Amino acid sequence: MIDLAYYLLQVTVCSGILYGYYLLALRNEVYHHWNRYYLLATVGLSLLLPAIRIPVRQEAAAAEAPAVRVLEVVATGDAYVEALGRSEALQLSTGQWLMLGYAAVGLGVLFVLLHALWRIRRILRRHPQVELEGCRLVVTRERGTPFSFLRYVFWHADVPLSSEAGQRMLRHELAHVRERHTYDKLLLGAALVPCWSNPFLWLIRREMAMIHEFIADRRSVDGPDGAALAAMLLEASFPGRSHLLTHPFFHSPLKRRLKMILKTPNNRTSYITRLLALPLLALVAAAFTLRPVAGPTTLPLSPDAPAFTVVIDAGHGGQDAGVQVLDGRMTEKDLTLAIARRIRDLNPDPSLRIILLREKDEFQSLKQKVERSLALKPDAFVSIHINGAGPKEGPRSGIEVFLGTRNQRILPASRQLGSLLHSNLSGVYPTLDTLRTRSQGIWVLDAPEIDYPAAIVECGYLTNPKDRAFLSEAANLDALARSFLEGIAGYRTWQRTQAMTRRCDLPGRRTDRGHGARTAHRQRSETGHPGY
Repeated sequence: MIDLAYYLLQVTVCSGILYGYYLLALRNEVYHHWNRYYLLATVGLSLLLPAIRIPVRQEAAAAEAPAVRVLEVVATGDAYVEALGRSEALQLSTGQWLMLGYAAVGLGVLFVLLHALWRIRRILRRHPQVELEGCRLVVTRERGTPFSFLRYVFWHADVPLSSEAGQRMLRHELAHVRERHTYDKLLLGAALVPCWSNPFLWLIRREMAMIHEFIADRRSVDGPDGAALAAMLLEASFPGRSHLLTHPFFHSPLKRRLKMILKTPNNRTSYITRLLALPLLALVAAAFTLRPVAGPTTLPLSPDAPAFTVVIDAGHGGQDAGVQVLDGRMTEKDLTLAIARRIRDLNPDPSLRIILLREKDEFQSLKQKVERSLALKPDAFVSIHINGAGPKEGPRSGIEVFLGTRNQRILPASRQLGSLLHSNLSGVYPTLDTLRTRSQGIWVLDAPEIDYPAAIVECGYLTNPKDRAFLSEAANLDALARSFLEGIAGYRTWQRTQAMTRRCDLPGRRTDRGHGARTAHRQRSETGHPGY
């Protein structure tokens, strides 16, 4: 639910920016073909750009830039980001009910679109057709005529074709056909089915209809003859009710159409305003496609600085194989251990201490994992898993980063750790756009004794053929391991920066470690806590 909502929000913002420029600089100008293609590009780019990811490497200290902050904001909204976990219960969450409601309205928009097509088809089947100048003329007495659709011109029987006004009206409708304006309407109608909540798409559809009329008016009236256009419009005596996908002759306001016919273009101004649209398109494309990926740490470390300890938990092990496919030949426990070993072996920094909770195929209970991690006093904890989806869950794919929710004291540091891991891993393989949580809790993240920042990374879905193929390549596992190391290095830089800031703000006071001061008293472990 949150993925779709975030995508639709991005589509709305992108289309709003581009349509805003149209209103300020392009609307009511006489270069109608340029405006037509600009609005079409606005719709296409708005739908496409939020789905594109181009990783851009940046310094780790700057990793709190917009993308990371958005991740943190979304991660704190548990009501919107809550994951269903692996439960197969049929109970629907609030988010799913909202999704069903949104889909129901979208189906209503689709029904209106299909009903318009059905009405046009019914007219075609009930009335004769005549070839005329490469088009098909359909003579009828249906309401809304004359109008055009695809290569058909629907003409009212009471409008004489031989009259001067009738000839202008015919040229007007033929212009719609030859310019293929119907395809614009079909595109916008299809875009509004999934994006019906986007007000800018509705405005674009209305403005596109006006531009179509401007183009057809220019083709049907000889020169800037406003009187001829006015006479032609006034003689259209059968406006009726328009069809959704057609071009009814009386569709648009007379005053604005007359103004466009009489207006003289300013070539210099029009050239500048059209030229300025290009850098705007480039900026919008960069804003919605470039995803920052934290680079290696740049904060210098003093020689006597203590080692930064990170505990890596390779999920499952021993008799607990986790997710497995291909008759057990690919198992979660083997892949997580392979990635964990690579993180340790590819670590080039002697001041970064990587400790694996398990270095071989052995089983460790959740309680043992937490107890051993606490004994190691880590600065950060990362648990590595591989996801799996059942038949009822659909073809899920991609990397996911999970955070705990029970230990509010360490949650800000955990969000920073998760955001930096997410930012770097997204440059290697498609990653879910949000940090995730689970309402039932995750024991290795939410145990009451935990006082260090922690995150779980699900490195794709073993049940998905594409993810499985990615995880089968040793080079891809190396790339994942390096991304883990870069995310950890970025978190260490952030932690040390926070510590130095606190020293400046509180002179003479002893600062704690990045994840907060450890308490002498530990709360008693809860039993029956679900999770990893």
